[in-house]
Amino acid sequence: GGDSQSTDGTESSHMHSENDLDCTRGYEWWLLREAKRRNPNIITYGLPWAFPGWVKGDDGEGNNPFSRPDLTASYIVEWLRCARDTHGVDIDLVGLWNECGNPGQGENEYAKLLRRTLDEEGFADTKIVAKDNDFSVCEEMASDPEYNDAIYA
Repeated sequence: GGDSQSTDGTESSHMHSENDLDCTRGYEWWLLREAKRRNPNIITYGLPWAFPGWVKGDDGEGNNPFSRPDLTASYIVEWLRCARDTHGVDIDLVGLWNECGNPGQGENEYAKLLRRTLDEEGFADTKIVAKDNDFSVCEEMASDPEYNDAIYA
């Protein structure tokens, strides 16, 4: 959760602020643990639908988590640590931002930074899923080898 309404109610974030980490907030952790317990081979996927206000940068509307990519990558890595270290679940896939994002917002640069950050922070096995809002990602990946290499699916 990103402290925002995301179809299934408001979902609490693991970080209400940059210095506030609580790996037990939200009901999703229970669902994740139960899914893994019931099927240890299940593929796990984390997809941000929203980001807390402190993560979002200024895109004129104050709604661009890719304007400060290092902060956004750190936020995602902390969530992955919560899953692994507190709940005993390794996340297989992580998405960029549900039904949002474009190169003009810095999404492609963020994806490249996220890949490097995941590798450096011990999450080399966690794969990145590209945006899901249109097919332009195919052309973007074809024209940018580093972006192509950062994305798994």
